[in-house]
Amino acid sequence: NDQQQITGESTGALTHPKRGETLYRQTFTGELTKTQAQVEVTTYIAGITETREETWQVNATGLDTGQVAIAAAPCIDVLANF
Repeated sequence: NDQQQITGESTGALTHPKRGETLYRQTFTGELTKTQAQVEVTTYIAGITETREETWQVNATGLDTGQVAIAAAPCIDVLANF
């Protein structure tokens, strides 16, 4: 079977000049097949919940969500920042 389940979450903050900072959280779940992930992303922000379907591109050097591209990093580099 070439399909793998993926899940995760992220958090962040948006800053508006007049309204200040707003925190948000996103969860995602989906299936990874070779170089594509079909993902359901749910965003929780300011009492609003929004869910959408996305197709992400995945390869050996990183992840491209269509909104953000994330490059792979050696674990030792990541650990050095925590």
